[in-house]
Amino acid sequence: MKKLCTILFVCGVATFTYAQNTVKATKNGALTVKLSPIVAIDNGSGVRAGAPAERYNKTAVETGEIIGYTRYDLQTNGTMSRRLLRYPDGKMSAVWTLSTAQDPTNDGNRGTAYNKNNGSGWDPVPDLQRKIEGAVRSGFTNIVTNASNHEIVITHSAPFNNPDNDFITLVTKNTGQGTAWKNTQPIANNNGVGKSIKVLWHKAAASGNNIYTIASPAAFTDTSNGMVDGVYFSRSTDGGTTFSNFTLLPGEDTINYPQGLGSADRYSIDAFDKYVVISAAGQYTDLAIWKSEDFGATFTRQVIEEFPIKNYTGGSTDVNNDGTADTLAGTNLSPSVILDKNGNTHLFWGRRLYYNDGTDTLTAQLVLSLNVIMHWDEANKVIKSIGGPVDTDKDGEIATGENFNFSNYTGVGLAGMTTTGIDAQGNIYVAFMAVVEGDETDPSAEEPGQNYHNIFATKTTDGGKTFCPQVNLTGSIGAENAFPSMARFVDDKMHIVWQRDFDPGTALQNQDPPNENEIVYAAWSVGSIADCTGFGTAGIRDIKTVKDVQVSAYPNPTSGAVNFSVVSAKNTTGTVVITDMLGKVVKVINTNGITVGNNTVNADLSSLSNGVYFYNVATKEGRTATEKLVLTR
Repeated sequence: MKKLCTILFVCGVATFTYAQNTVKATKNGALTVKLSPIVAIDNGSGVRAGAPAERYNKTAVETGEIIGYTRYDLQTNGTMSRRLLRYPDGKMSAVWTLSTAQDPTNDGNRGTAYNKNNGSGWDPVPDLQRKIEGAVRSGFTNIVTNASNHEIVITHSAPFNNPDNDFITLVTKNTGQGTAWKNTQPIANNNGVGKSIKVLWHKAAASGNNIYTIASPAAFTDTSNGMVDGVYFSRSTDGGTTFSNFTLLPGEDTINYPQGLGSADRYSIDAFDKYVVISAAGQYTDLAIWKSEDFGATFTRQVIEEFPIKNYTGGSTDVNNDGTADTLAGTNLSPSVILDKNGNTHLFWGRRLYYNDGTDTLTAQLVLSLNVIMHWDEANKVIKSIGGPVDTDKDGEIATGENFNFSNYTGVGLAGMTTTGIDAQGNIYVAFMAVVEGDETDPSAEEPGQNYHNIFATKTTDGGKTFCPQVNLTGSIGAENAFPSMARFVDDKMHIVWQRDFDPGTALQNQDPPNENEIVYAAWSVGSIADCTGFGTAGIRDIKTVKDVQVSAYPNPTSGAVNFSVVSAKNTTGTVVITDMLGKVVKVINTNGITVGNNTVNADLSSLSNGVYFYNVATKEGRTATEKLVLTR
């Protein structure tokens, strides 16, 4: 295994307010560690097996119901689309990208698969030949409904022995769940000034009869202004019958984005009432949102986090010119957005670090995929870490298999691909895929030392100020759980569809032999709205937050000497853990035992640099909530 000095969020509820965009660090190395081996699994032949035990490790937690299969195992290049509808009466409709071929790259039969649940159960698994668009080859699907509950699927078509379907936006509609599908092509492939735009990788959202979609040019260049990989927007105000021409968003130009923006699924869209919000991220660009408060007629751009080096194209990442390369905070190019009941935006993304000491001229090689999941919301305007990969041995680092491939899923890294939902009380839910330390393919496997992903979730009950400890929803050992898509509307359960197989990575990216991947549905109880007490029995808490111990610090800010006041309802043992802004543990202070009542722990932090830190008390029962500490001299 290789040990990665990972930005590990320590308790899942830490609030990180970034005072600057650079963090001093050196390029990470690798160490050899020993972990308990994973029991070997049967990789199979790619032919559909019968019982789950034949496909997965017998110790795996089997979660969910198989509702379909596909051989096209790349469900997105970045952010997941809306793939699951949940109706108020309990009905559900799900879509995914389907392929029938052993070589899915050259499959002319690729398209949208569909399954429905009438409230009492899912239909039988659809046949691999069954796709809703008919003869047209399409992919990267979305599903929304209009005010009449007509279901609308928006995809792109791509040329496969059929030049008449050359990069056409394909809208496929029915008149209600279970009715016949009909293809239309209402969106003009035109940018409004007579220039042809061939777009791919659509995302869609809806509010009543307002249907919105975004996409990126297939030719990777907007011929009107030279903008590379732009995000184009189109809307329908008549329930999906007609759409406006695709247009660029405000501020999308070669000044703000000289290296491009948003290519191939690196963007997200959501709609609620009169509000529409879009987010996109480029490789070394500012992370921004575009928001409309007039049903998509006009948009305003807001930069959420600037990339530290303007117009970076390569070379050293020494931001302050002190001769030492800096580690820069950026994104893993898969942001997702959701609007709350007040119309405020919540933005989620995977944090990715960038480093180049100047000896490497290839910018693509400066990516350090050491991810945590980040959140920003419009009301609180604070960037914070809310989740991430699981540190099984609790040593502050993540150990990956010797052959773990950071390019799996187009560089999602250790954690990413967020998907969101909201309930009637306005609580926001987010799920994402992340690795679990120690869960990897056995040495006897075809590709040993590859880490598996599980699907995790958390929620906020206070508008984004704090988040519950994350929960491992799938809990599988020896199974790859990827591409989660949550139904936007959460009731007493959180509903998710995802893709599952037994080999990490995808065949489309040459990391996984082609085989039949399962499309799985499951629902989890959302638990207590008031106090975040769990998401039901399907998941387990990775780190428990204790409530009978509280901690505070004084003076705060401090010049070095600080006193931690630890108030406990019982006798226990514990330590004060101090982390930096990226979650790295920088100091651990022994409390010498915690007794009932008030305990004072003195510490000298003069060896630490000025800045913002975070602290909590780790006891044998769990950890306290995390608080902020400012060190200044």
